[in-house]
Amino acid sequence: MPKSVPAPDFTIGWVCALPIELAAAVEMMDEEFDELPSQPTGSNIYSFGRIGSHNVVAASLPAGRKGMIQAAAVASHMRTSFPSLRFGVLVGIGGGVPVEQKIDIRLGDVVFSQPTGQHGGVIQYDFGKTGANGDISRTGSLNAPPEVLLNALAKLQVNSLRHKTQVRSYLSKLSAKPNFASPGPDKDILYRASSQHVTGATCAKCNPEDILHRDARTTTDPVLFFGNIASGNQVMKDGPTRDRYSQELGGVLCFEMEAAGLMNNFPCIVIRGICNYADAHKNDQWQSYAAATAAACAKELLRTVPPLVTSSELHREAVAKRHPETIREMICLASTYSSQEVLKLRKVVLGVKHPDTIGSMIELAATYQARGKHAEAVEMKNEALKLRREVFGMRHASTIWAMAHLAAAYSSQGKHSEAEKMYKEVLGLRKEVLRAKHPDTIKSLIELATTYETQGKYAEAEEMKIEALELRQEVFGMRHASTIWAMAHLAATYTKQGKHSEAEKIHKEVLGLRKEVLWAKHPDTIKSLIELARSYQAQGKHNEAERFYEEGLGLRKEVLGAKHPDTIRVMSELAKTYQAQGMYSKAETMNIEVLKLREESQQYC
Repeated sequence: MPKSVPAPDFTIGWVCALPIELAAAVEMMDEEFDELPSQPTGSNIYSFGRIGSHNVVAASLPAGRKGMIQAAAVASHMRTSFPSLRFGVLVGIGGGVPVEQKIDIRLGDVVFSQPTGQHGGVIQYDFGKTGANGDISRTGSLNAPPEVLLNALAKLQVNSLRHKTQVRSYLSKLSAKPNFASPGPDKDILYRASSQHVTGATCAKCNPEDILHRDARTTTDPVLFFGNIASGNQVMKDGPTRDRYSQELGGVLCFEMEAAGLMNNFPCIVIRGICNYADAHKNDQWQSYAAATAAACAKELLRTVPPLVTSSELHREAVAKRHPETIREMICLASTYSSQEVLKLRKVVLGVKHPDTIGSMIELAATYQARGKHAEAVEMKNEALKLRREVFGMRHASTIWAMAHLAAAYSSQGKHSEAEKMYKEVLGLRKEVLRAKHPDTIKSLIELATTYETQGKYAEAEEMKIEALELRQEVFGMRHASTIWAMAHLAATYTKQGKHSEAEKIHKEVLGLRKEVLWAKHPDTIKSLIELARSYQAQGKHNEAERFYEEGLGLRKEVLGAKHPDTIRVMSELAKTYQAQGMYSKAETMNIEVLKLREESQQYC
């Protein structure tokens, strides 16, 4: 019987685009785990297992959905549901870029994203604008995989050169299954880039003179390649365009559609099994086997990564459970001292402008913020932002990220005017660099709306929240947790403006969705019941308010207990509803109970 492992114990996230890729991922697990005792938030459906010493959670994109925005959404919700994730792997299929006499890439081979030249391993090829001649000009860059993965990748390359990997062993077990069997070298046909496909499911009618004949390999094992992967929102299926883009981007090994959505928000490495040559002759014949080779290589890489949880970390966790307040303060103090020492050392050894030094400034700023030292946090974040602007430029992802975090620090200090100005700048850059529908761009809309609301600029906040909601509905769908959350927050903005009728309408819709997507006793569903009751009460619809308050109170008592402050608060509001209807006896009884509970629990809500 598979065991169940709690969510905080998962340290690696595995993201796939297709069901066949997820099937290959699950087959690679050394051990499969049961579902979690309680379901994570969000719409992802997960598979769980262990590879080597690592607990791995895997998810694929929704059926029929593809592209970087969907991938970003899946990864974002995975990180929210599994806060201990250290990094991820994006594993699946891609289209190879064969270069005669130089890169003998073939179907079934595997490409790893590895920083090369000025690129971090993944290039968003529709990231920039097309020049007057149709040339591609990139306007930004994407993050490289985290250092722990690059170290493991170096070790894997050494093992591969020495023929000491276990890829063949992992692959043989999977390819023995009919669904993942190799079509065979004779089915690996490469046409000239300019060759056009003749209509039909196969290439039987295509010009045989266009076939490029290559020497047979001495082994059928997949060959591993390391370098840049091009990622875009459209399928690449034209040989001349493939070669032109590859040349203009400085040389890429593979084209795919999801990686650019993850690299700046989900520290990961991309691993692609080659299933076609990104030309007019692409078909699905090699997809399953390519998914298998990519999964086998991902397993080999993960087994190279050392354990991510040490015995000392487990010991600290045990101490924290016994003495949570003491250990929290100790960690804050130790983190501050450690961050300061690391920053000093990196300034001396690497220099002030080195990316790792700037990273240490951000870490120290986060430590200051955690300890409530907002002025010091703002000062450090300002310094880091200036350096990132100087080193990377204004449009670099890490610069924009630093601006967003500085804006948040301003908000924590109550400097809402400065926060507003910076959030506006972040939003403009993200719209330009990431596009309007990217999750981070939508998040910026909401952050700016919150800043407006804090300053009492409700009309501006409403406008921003409506735009964010429409985008989330389009990108994620109506039933997605982030969409429902955006609806609830728009309703709250209507309430603050006295637009109770509009708020009521949205609260009804949110309640219906939460009952359907979550469950009746979920805290968010109960909150929606009570918010709807408040909307009715504000409009003088006391009978409807009474019904929803009573239902919400019953659930709060059951879930939180009678003495919880939130439960007592609802009782007090229900008493006012009784009084508004002339039900004075009920109101008196309820108020007496509220007073008694507040005295017992010493809570004055």
